[in-house]
Amino acid sequence: MNCGTLYGWEQHKAANTPACKFCKAAKEKHDAGTLVIAAPPQKRVAQCGTPSGAKKHRREHTEMCQPCRDAENGKSRNWKANKNGTTTLGRPVTKPCGTPAAAERHRKNDEPLDEACEAALIKYNAENYQRVKARKKAREAAKQAESLDVAA
Repeated sequence: MNCGTLYGWEQHKAANTPACKFCKAAKEKHDAGTLVIAAPPQKRVAQCGTPSGAKKHRREHTEMCQPCRDAENGKSRNWKANKNGTTTLGRPVTKPCGTPAAAERHRKNDEPLDEACEAALIKYNAENYQRVKARKKAREAAKQAESLDVAA
């Protein structure tokens, strides 16, 4: 129910239930002429030159004007640009030199590695080796603990 409103009071009466104090107060204000009923919100109209204007053209099966076409293209261009960390042209953002990704890019483009990229690649490979080594050790420990549990 919409308690606290005149409509809520009417719903109470229609359901043959006693009106709550909020609905009684709303009914008293209405009878006294002091109940302020809010005006319905104004309907927003789609304007040409916006993505919603382009949507209105499609909905009404009318030819899309150039400002709406530009707005829709700009919206989709921005969406594609922001998707998956890409630039405004839709291609991936290139990582700066001194990162493993830049070293991989140099390798793919058959370019020589600069010192920063080579150092980053060496560091990454060393950290990766340690991660793999730790994971292997944990797996072996779990396997050994499992075999002890089975034997006991």
